[in-house]
Amino acid sequence: MDPLAEDGRRRGRALWGTLLVAFLVARGALFPAEGSGPEKALDPGELLPVGQPLFGTSFFYVHRPQSLPEGWFATLEGYPVRPLSGGEWVFGFLTPGGWRSTGCMVGTLDPAAVGILPAVPPRSLPPGRPLLPGGPCLGMGAPTLSLGEGGIPSWASDPLFQEVKTWRATVDRMAVLVKVPVVLAWKGDHPEVVHAWTGQDWLSLYPRPGEDLDRLLARHLYTLVQLLHRGAFVWTPGDTALLASQCTSWGYLWSGVLALEMR
Repeated sequence: MDPLAEDGRRRGRALWGTLLVAFLVARGALFPAEGSGPEKALDPGELLPVGQPLFGTSFFYVHRPQSLPEGWFATLEGYPVRPLSGGEWVFGFLTPGGWRSTGCMVGTLDPAAVGILPAVPPRSLPPGRPLLPGGPCLGMGAPTLSLGEGGIPSWASDPLFQEVKTWRATVDRMAVLVKVPVVLAWKGDHPEVVHAWTGQDWLSLYPRPGEDLDRLLARHLYTLVQLLHRGAFVWTPGDTALLASQCTSWGYLWSGVLALEMR
């Protein structure tokens, strides 16, 4: 292998790793440090199970280290987290001005992959404490930075894809489907429209009355698959990591990798 080419690839991966962290830092300035916290006041070191309102709620333990300010908590792995007003738990990081939130929801990505550092040493689950339903929250569908030989993916510089960052009337969060690589963007728990990236353009999907996201996507699945195949659209874990970073830098919540449940 050409040493110069290999060196160029290493430099490219390092550059994009730096940019991912920079995106997160820029995003953190948009969220205030104050958080409401769980309804139950925690004594320092006490463990509390909490739920993450993703599709198919996940549960994990938090505790309140003395080193963190009020409203902030730590996971068993030591990562700083806090709840938003809507109940979503997000990771945080320390700045010279205090603790700040990212838009990365707990359970949607590996925090270490995007430069988030533990705030306290990790803790083990005490004897007698049960594992929580839904599996471990951290690392669930966790993307890692692996851009591969091709460098930056085409969608990251596609003006049509980038339009989503201006759609604040109908978008406040994003995600990507597993198996069928569809990027999704929508607003709130009961969206009026869900935008789906087909590899060439955005397709707007409108839910019927009472229709949830799973049923909406199942109804349009054949069309989405056909459009993805037509455009020869390819998605990798590196794309997911980069999208998570871009999503939060735009001020949106990152809802992670979703599994479509056919019902």
